[in-house]
Amino acid sequence: MAHITREAPGPFPYSERHLQCVWYDAALRPAAIATHDGQGVTVIDPGRWNLEAGPDFLDARLETASGARRGDVEIHIRPQDWVHHGHSADPNYANVAAHVSYYETSIESDLLPDGALQIGLESQLDFDSGFSFESIDISAYPYSAHPLATAIAEEVSTWHPDEIEGFLDAAGAERIRLKAEALRISIASLGADQAVYSTLMGALGYKNNAAAMRLLANRVPALELYEETEGDPQACYAVLMAVSGLLPEQLPAPADRASRGFIRGLWNVWWKQAEPWNDRTLSESIWKLGGLRPPNHPRRRLAAAASLICQNPRMGEVVESFSRNSAEEWLHDAKAWLHISGPIAYWRNHLSLGGNIHPRGVALIGQGRAAAIISNLLIPYVALHDAKFAEEQLLRHLPAEEDNTLIRQAALNLLGHDHNPAMYHLGLRQQGLIQIFLDEFLGA
Repeated sequence: MAHITREAPGPFPYSERHLQCVWYDAALRPAAIATHDGQGVTVIDPGRWNLEAGPDFLDARLETASGARRGDVEIHIRPQDWVHHGHSADPNYANVAAHVSYYETSIESDLLPDGALQIGLESQLDFDSGFSFESIDISAYPYSAHPLATAIAEEVSTWHPDEIEGFLDAAGAERIRLKAEALRISIASLGADQAVYSTLMGALGYKNNAAAMRLLANRVPALELYEETEGDPQACYAVLMAVSGLLPEQLPAPADRASRGFIRGLWNVWWKQAEPWNDRTLSESIWKLGGLRPPNHPRRRLAAAASLICQNPRMGEVVESFSRNSAEEWLHDAKAWLHISGPIAYWRNHLSLGGNIHPRGVALIGQGRAAAIISNLLIPYVALHDAKFAEEQLLRHLPAEEDNTLIRQAALNLLGHDHNPAMYHLGLRQQGLIQIFLDEFLGA
């Protein structure tokens, strides 16, 4: 059995997030960093701050006397936290190039990915008389640190606010055009109804599970599912859950009776529906389930998909039916379609499978996700069929999405620390920020 080295005693009164800020910000990070065996390390790039499951920083670049290293970075207070958190057996951590901790003791190297550096910061931080953990505003990271210095940001800094808003509007329109073009290609390959369904599934999967949801849509086409289940929402959901690999055999004893009964009911339905789908089932391993907010869990998103399929599997026709008398009427129809009261009764008052009951009820598709679907699917679809209506009316009424990492980072990089967020409160300008970030900053 691998031996874990004992470390010197002593409490650390701060959090891992404090250490993450130190690693991320060159103004806080010690100028001289060394591994546990004394090898000097130069941080070329600390990596992208990861706000999802997995290592704390992605794609870092480091230099040592033995050469360049590129990979992920995991931060802990104590070296043995790597073992306590189960990272040794987690494939998400297989690309870790450096394990950074406050304490400077080490763990056996075979517990880490091959060649991973072990870096302790305690003595190097103590040596800097100007450093203080108390001075770190952890709430400011990562959004107010590390704006990228680029020519476009320098140029925009000289513009009048009206020019910046016009730039964001134009970039937003370009982003919708590109999404419409991608949808056109998908429609040519799959047909309008299946293309809309596949894109919708990707949007329901959010960024972590978009690819898996699209794959499921390919395995379980909407029209075929509707016909095989005769439009029954419970049967439709049972098939999606079973084919996805996300239908548990049973729930643990602490789960309430209603939750256990719900799963038994799905299995009872699945046995009757299984024959056409048995050779299409996916593995649960394709899903990224760690660190998800309950509303984003694919089990819940599949309930939304089942509900929409059972309303009408011909989703291209559904979108075509939205009123074009005005942008307001079109948006009303779009939001009404996405506002699912929940024919699958269990999810009307549960955020998670086996979780607490919410007496006030919870929407299967929240306002923020609905806004994203409208922006990324429904309006691009209209732009293909009625470009004038989309350009002259819908773009000006593009709903704002929930504030997210990408929008905040894009605004920081383009507009700097002291910009006014009201400048991009409109949905079209949010889309513009994202497009500029992808075009100008992602490879910077």
